[in-house]
Amino acid sequence: MNVLLLGASGYAGYAAALALRQAGHAVTALLRTPDSARAHRLQAKQIRVVAGDLRRPATYRAELAACQVCISCALDFLNSTSTDRLLLETLRGLPFAASETKRLLVYTTCGTLYGWVPQRLLDETTPVNPAHPLHFRWELEQEVFQLGNVRTVVVRPGFLYGQDGRSCVASTWFEQAEMGRVVYGGDPGRGWSWLHVADLAAAYCRLLEHPDLDKEIFCLADQHQPLCWAVARAATQAAGFPGGVERGPALMEDESALFDQNIFLSAAKAHRVLGWVPRQPGILADIDRCYQGWKAGQARAGVEQA
Repeated sequence: MNVLLLGASGYAGYAAALALRQAGHAVTALLRTPDSARAHRLQAKQIRVVAGDLRRPATYRAELAACQVCISCALDFLNSTSTDRLLLETLRGLPFAASETKRLLVYTTCGTLYGWVPQRLLDETTPVNPAHPLHFRWELEQEVFQLGNVRTVVVRPGFLYGQDGRSCVASTWFEQAEMGRVVYGGDPGRGWSWLHVADLAAAYCRLLEHPDLDKEIFCLADQHQPLCWAVARAATQAAGFPGGVERGPALMEDESALFDQNIFLSAAKAHRVLGWVPRQPGILADIDRCYQGWKAGQARAGVEQA
């Protein structure tokens, strides 16, 4: 299929681009910086790279009209709401796809959007907490489902890990360990569901095998539910830091919104409907390889910036 991938230079998007191309799809990556080292690596994997900016629909409207599938892994950290709404408005203005099957939009949000809720295990039917700082992402999901001229699927992954660890929370602890002080700001009794970026990429491939999907949500996570404190300790040990993990105030903005709640996702629907099963061993079992991948990614980034 002809796939337009938004956010292909990012953590999830890069892994998705490679997996989709390996699965035989014609992948186009929309990038603001088509001359970057990341872009050249995509091109070396036979992925077409085009210049475009999601804040300027005129730069990507033609590519959107030409694709059969649009997968959005992009997140505009400056103003994600307005940028994503521009994308939805551009999609809404397109004519129906020439084929009998409607164009598909796969919209990636996050498993952290639920906020404080009484349920321990969260799935696609769990109501979200409107007071949560990430509630805007749930509101955008609802706007996605209002599109009438495209099929829509929302993906809510758990916390991502693996490969170069570019946006992995565990990478924060790797970095702190190498700087000589690891601080955990949050409730040590809370935990999360995690997902390897390769397993997320495999889920995108599975979605394309189901041409009848429309207005569906899929929570994606592996079966492991480690405590965040345990992951922080394991990351510290993998980095070879002898000092251990300190308890302290949150180091990141809004960190307490994540570290003081359980975020355990059920992927039962994805197992049942898509036949998707995570193949990676889980972040605790894989933490040494995660550290090695992060170190290699850091070294490559240093070379590319030199």
